[in-house]
Amino acid sequence: MSATHQGDELQEGDLGAERQVDDLVDIGDLPVSDEHEEPVAPEGGERRLGLLVADWALWAGSRPTDPENDANVHPNVAAQLALVAVAPRVGVTVIAGDLVRDAASGGAVTFGRCWRAVGFGDPIVSATVTGQQIHDALEQQWTTAASGELLFAPLAVSRNVRYTFNTLGGVGDRVDPAGVFIDGVALSLTGTYRLAAPSYTFLANDGYGALSGFEAPYRHQRDFESFVAYVREIQTLTPAALNRVTAANTTRRGADAGIVLDRGPLLYPDGTPLPRPEAAILSADPAHTDHTDPRGLRPPC
Repeated sequence: MSATHQGDELQEGDLGAERQVDDLVDIGDLPVSDEHEEPVAPEGGERRLGLLVADWALWAGSRPTDPENDANVHPNVAAQLALVAVAPRVGVTVIAGDLVRDAASGGAVTFGRCWRAVGFGDPIVSATVTGQQIHDALEQQWTTAASGELLFAPLAVSRNVRYTFNTLGGVGDRVDPAGVFIDGVALSLTGTYRLAAPSYTFLANDGYGALSGFEAPYRHQRDFESFVAYVREIQTLTPAALNRVTAANTTRRGADAGIVLDRGPLLYPDGTPLPRPEAAILSADPAHTDHTDPRGLRPPC
């Protein structure tokens, strides 16, 4: 496989080298597509590609130390769970495209498809947060629009996490900590956890400010290369069940899971989309920008 990243374009090598991430990688029967073709689940807010990406983030946040990476101050402590924004109210999601099974190639996953499906040049970071911060971030999935409508900005959770939210609850009171489980154990609000997420999320650029008080961060590989490495390692992508998030009381009068906004890309005046790294910075949540910092907005890195 031959590819380099130059500017905003992926320069791929010869066609034979680009055809597959690995000769044995198969996408299985993963029925995943982009936001327009596979909307989020109407109640729990789950998308199969979102679950795949959350599992990748957990994997990435648990990788051993790269001997060539000497930029981290804190030790590399493996992540225990991962959160990834699927449809944030502000900023962008790390999910960039789709991974629909290509029957013509027998399900082979190409390097180019992997590169285009996930990433905007942001590393996965593992950091220490409290159970209270995790709970508060889950609550921050819901806000009230100026029109009075309930908005839902779902976070995908890694395969070892389950939680329930109450569709009758108000904003800030939808997730009972006793209903959040990590590896089968109920969330402890006073406990500490190693969380993996894009640095963009830890910086609250996508609006989940509860996580910004993290400690002992460790920067892992950039999203583009990391996701390709994950696909190489697991070899076969199979669809995850949409059962990590449970919406309670959905049949009761007044139940409301919230509206998931499907925002399109930022566009140049001529209608062409901005490169995703630029769009990520320009669309970041201004509420969490330090306007006293002469450097301005911190880029997601």
